Amino acid sequence: DQAPDKPLILPVGVATELMGSRLLEEQRQGVLFRSDPKWTLLKMLRTQIPDLAFMRVNTHSLAKLGKLLKWATDAHVVSEVGPLMRQSASGCEGDYMRNDPQCTSARILERQLTNFNSQSDRYEDIMRYPFSPDLLYWGTFRKLRFDGQGLMFFRSGKVAYNGTFAGGRMDGEGRLQDEQGGVLWHGTFKRGMPVKTMGRLLANCPL
Repeated sequence: DQAPDKPLILPVGVATELMGSRLLEEQRQGVLFRSDPKWTLLKMLRTQIPDLAFMRVNTHSLAKLGKLLKWATDAHVVSEVGPLMRQSASGCEGDYMRNDPQCTSARILERQLTNFNSQSDRYEDIMRYPFSPDLLYWGTFRKLRFDGQGLMFFRSGKVAYNGTFAGGRMDGEGRLQDEQGGVLWHGTFKRGMPVKTMGRLLANCPL
């Protein structure tokens, strides 16, 4: 779960799809921004992120993830939507703000997220871990939460966790490691915490 007082962080593939369709709608409504969207990078992201579902976890695949994240940055993909949503809630009520570009973006995004959250299918994507800037997630999602098989890794490429998730938390069988490769916990997790009677805890691990 993501904290309600923090910016909502979106998976990169979801953010790319929403941004592409939002830009098209903004253009139809005559909204003009100073910076042009990076359409080529957006197209590459939209075609290559679905391929994540068929990739094995290895040095090559982690390097590709790094490349996709760089493309998202270079294309100015908005993966943190807290400021836009707050803009919609607090600064766009008056009629004089109806045609403001930021308010238009906020209204479109709010509608997009409502529609997206009505879907229940799982999908494969990548995302910065909401509670740590040093961790990235690659795996399956349901709506906007980690759900199913997933992998968390450090920005160095070292695996931090490999296992299952449910409702946005580690849940089920998994293996938690430090950045040096030391095993912190190998066994069962429930709602993000190790079930200490169903696994192996490293002696000096603070969990």
